[in-house]
Amino acid sequence: MVLPDRRWAALLGRFPAPRVVITDDGSGIAAALSECWSETAVQRCLVHVQRNVRTYLTGRPRTEAGKALLRLGRALTRIHAPAEAAAWLAALHDWHQ
Repeated sequence: MVLPDRRWAALLGRFPAPRVVITDDGSGIAAALSECWSETAVQRCLVHVQRNVRTYLTGRPRTEAGKALLRLGRALTRIHAPAEAAAWLAALHDWHQ
């Protein structure tokens, strides 16, 4: 279990809990959010997800699987409706298969 960074917890304790927080998913803030605002939904920043995908795959993957995964990562910021999110999840599931 990751203990929350006391500085994050002190900062979060100064504000009322929002319904949703968007974060880069750093371990310090994630633990503090869990402790201080346990009812708040946490969304990972999609731009940071895309950057992580590109870091692992490079901007020009050589394999077909890598190219397909990069396309999926790039598609994340174009999702605007629940049906699009469901289609993206289905495509990710297909990629895993």
